[in-house]
Amino acid sequence: MGGAPAMGSARRNTGTVRRVVVVVLVLVAALAAFRYSALFLFATEGDVPPASVVALPSESEVVDDDVECGSGGCWRLLTVRPPSGTTAEDLVTELGTRLGHRIGGTIWDPRTINLSSEVDEGFLVVRADYWS
Repeated sequence: MGGAPAMGSARRNTGTVRRVVVVVLVLVAALAAFRYSALFLFATEGDVPPASVVALPSESEVVDDDVECGSGGCWRLLTVRPPSGTTAEDLVTELGTRLGHRIGGTIWDPRTINLSSEVDEGFLVVRADYWS
């Protein structure tokens, strides 16, 4: 009585698995399309990237995190104290932000982030925005 399952049963199970996979893929695609549409349709000049997008060396310290706005949008300003034994200029070189740097988006947020920086009294001030 405990013999092998009938061939039709195995085909039904395979068909069910395929349908479930297709439904899940369609739902994921619909959610992604909704998320991306919402990001772009409801984008404003007030949108600013999170501070976490700036990959700072481990011993750097963010001493100020501020959001400023002007004509042309808003941006995040991070004032960073370089690690001991490192200058702000060294940190600029490491980050590559002196002349401007672009960070590609992620799956969660596909918008490109623009970075620039300047040295101010031994600190590095990094500007991050979506609009420049």
